Amino acid sequence: MLTIRVILSLLALLPAEKGEVRWEAPVTTAQVGEPIDLRLVFTNTDDPETPEIPPIDGGELRLVGGPSRSEVVQVLGGRRSREVTYALVYRFVGAKSGTITIPELKLQAGSREYRTEPLALTITNPPPQSENPGDRLVYTEIEVDRTRVYLTQMITARLRLGVRKIERGGGVLDDRGTLLKYIGAHGKFDLSIFAGEKQRLTQRVLKDSAGREHTYDVVVFEKVIRAEEEGELRIGPVSAFVDYPAQAQLRRTFFDYELEATRTERVSARSEAVAVQIVAPPREGRPTEFNGAIGAYTFTASAVPTEVEAGQPITLSLTIGGQPIEGVLGPELEQQTDLAGRFEFSHDDLAGEITPQGKVFRVAIFPRQPGRQTIPSLRWAYFDPDRETYVTCATEPIEVNVLPMSSRPDRLVSGPPAGDASESASRATALTVVAGGLAANVADPALLLVDQELSSGGVLVAALAAPPALLVTLGVVVRRRRMLRESPGLARRNRARRRAAETLSAAARASTAQARAGVIGAALAGYLADRFDLPAGQVTSEDARRTLERVAAPPVLTQRVCDLLSACEAARFSPAAEAVGDIDAAGALTLIDEIERSTRMLRRAPRTVSAALPVIFVALNLATSAALAGDDPREAIRAGLSTYDQGAALSATDPAGARLLFEAAAQHFESALATGLRNGYTEYNLGNAYFQAGRLGEAVLHYRRAMRLIPMNDDLRQNLATARKRCLTYIAPSRASSVLRSVFFWHHTTSLKARTHVAVGANAAACACAAIWMFRRRRGWVQAALATWVVAVGAGTSVLAQIVQERRTPPGVVLAADVGVHKGPGAGYERQFAQPLQAGVEFALRERRGDWWRVTFADGQEGWIPARAAALVVE
Repeated sequence: MLTIRVILSLLALLPAEKGEVRWEAPVTTAQVGEPIDLRLVFTNTDDPETPEIPPIDGGELRLVGGPSRSEVVQVLGGRRSREVTYALVYRFVGAKSGTITIPELKLQAGSREYRTEPLALTITNPPPQSENPGDRLVYTEIEVDRTRVYLTQMITARLRLGVRKIERGGGVLDDRGTLLKYIGAHGKFDLSIFAGEKQRLTQRVLKDSAGREHTYDVVVFEKVIRAEEEGELRIGPVSAFVDYPAQAQLRRTFFDYELEATRTERVSARSEAVAVQIVAPPREGRPTEFNGAIGAYTFTASAVPTEVEAGQPITLSLTIGGQPIEGVLGPELEQQTDLAGRFEFSHDDLAGEITPQGKVFRVAIFPRQPGRQTIPSLRWAYFDPDRETYVTCATEPIEVNVLPMSSRPDRLVSGPPAGDASESASRATALTVVAGGLAANVADPALLLVDQELSSGGVLVAALAAPPALLVTLGVVVRRRRMLRESPGLARRNRARRRAAETLSAAARASTAQARAGVIGAALAGYLADRFDLPAGQVTSEDARRTLERVAAPPVLTQRVCDLLSACEAARFSPAAEAVGDIDAAGALTLIDEIERSTRMLRRAPRTVSAALPVIFVALNLATSAALAGDDPREAIRAGLSTYDQGAALSATDPAGARLLFEAAAQHFESALATGLRNGYTEYNLGNAYFQAGRLGEAVLHYRRAMRLIPMNDDLRQNLATARKRCLTYIAPSRASSVLRSVFFWHHTTSLKARTHVAVGANAAACACAAIWMFRRRRGWVQAALATWVVAVGAGTSVLAQIVQERRTPPGVVLAADVGVHKGPGAGYERQFAQPLQAGVEFALRERRGDWWRVTFADGQEGWIPARAAALVVE
């Protein structure tokens, strides 16, 4: 394999010949309508760009294939050469007879420009053909079901390509279906718009001009065309040029039969283009309810449920039946003034769903008043092309019963009016709390400007790690104290200096200099033995040197200690007074203090560094947090609250203007969150603004984001429930999910930050109880420590579980309307559900693949949706 790669690399380095671009034509003569396949060949050039060829008078030249690349390496007479070729395939069809020239072209390949030579093609008229198809060996026919249609109507066009069966001996050769295969392999066809369409085979018997009958194999192409633009639509022309097997025989092959021609005859067939006039419906008499539907339709309405509490939605379904149904738009409900006066509804364009009954448009409407209400007759118009008139349809009125809201007298009850007590009691009325609707925005800056997102920085780590670290430190101290009380060696080391000082104080009472030197030497040697766990015998100067070097004492200090010990040893055994003149107890005590300071510094240095690390870490974290602080969101929040209030004041008189103000308020709240603020109340206000603007998906999304931060807020729960009820796609949660939420209610009703604080506080309390137990050994402190540690572990596990779940299967919300759920990551896969999803449907993301998400819904079912149609709750 390596050898092959080396050879290919060397071949790629061979010099290429000079580049050129040329046309290659197998033939330069053809009949009108007969296709000629031309190759535009680039030889020894860089990768070419597909050229833009100008229109050619007298014919059509279009690209049908390429570019293809080939490479040839030749060795001739010891000289190697390499030729690289790129080819584009074009098809030219002449529309008139004469000489047609493809002009010189300027083409770009890499950084160089090339020119082609002009190519002349001769186009001749086909031989005259009989008007009677029965006189021809091959014929083509184009027919349309109508030559004048209105916009959006469907046109059915058919092409018939007939080939006469081979006749022999007064009969027909049984070709076993091989005739059409032969014609397809030995013919050229220009099928216009019918190319690539499905085919069906049939037979047809036609009579020639002499009255003789002939059997034809007929290939039928059918194409349905929607009239999209006003004007003339030309279908065709169509041409066929074949070598017809005038004499042939059937030959059996190993697997099948094939037709073998002994004599062929060049024949052609051509059908001119058929013109279809496309016209628009007349403007005279056009009703206001008309929105472009042309055909024959029915229009009906239904509503469920027909009995609701005030504030609850009614699903109004409008069904349009008939053909053609593709592209038909639903009624514009804003124009239905009676409906708008009695019910509230979204003013977005209705999205339809095609069903066997027709196209169904669904919208949630909300009664404005309790009591018996009527969904009025709704009007919708279409144009009937057969009668050439407009038809206005009207639905039947639908009666609905709107019940009062469930009363809540325990929350709000009016007091009795003044006057007679009995009359007052009889007239007293309990105020009924109206369910549904949106709770008001939160306007308190103290709530809106607090960052409520869980911080995962060094402060949190320090808060979790500090209590156990302090507890461990305290345990070490307590254990050390116990060791001091129980360990003779440790007690000996701690008493070393005191014993040496006591011995040195006795040196002043020595009677002679030799005795004083002996006491000083014994005190210093005893100190070294006690301090460094040496044998209790006499410590020599060499023993002192090795010991001090082992503990990394300064060399100067080591030398002074050794000199003093040597001097004391010499003075003990030398009666000369000058030998002990420089030896005194104060100098020995100074050396002992220097040894203490040196060894204590060596022990303390690592602990000092380790103690400083948390301080440095916290300081760096605070500095980083200050550096990353975003812009001030106060102005954006203030503008959002003000704009929202303006929209609320305008909603009763000008709903369209109010929606624009709610959209503007939402943008202000979005700007506040874009500064880095993570606040549940601001998310709540943003959800309210989107809800009032009619964008249900965005409202549910931001309510869900607020639920992560302030899940205990009653207004938020109420508004989220209201938004969920307005979602037109209902997915019932699984029973297992409901049971788990009931059992672990504290996990779902407290925020991530609150549970983190509980975990940190319980951890600190447990460590404090354990610390107290170290000094006061009572069982109650152990039980308290275990109980608080259980709370800390439970809260910490809940926090960790939510973080892992949000990273592995983050929740999300569908934002767009009519989102199809597919069985695979692409629109080419079949639908998972017959109905599309509507805005506001919630899901959990399982997998990302390109621009598609695999999601799981509340009932456990899965499917693939386009990522652009949804958003995640956790960004």
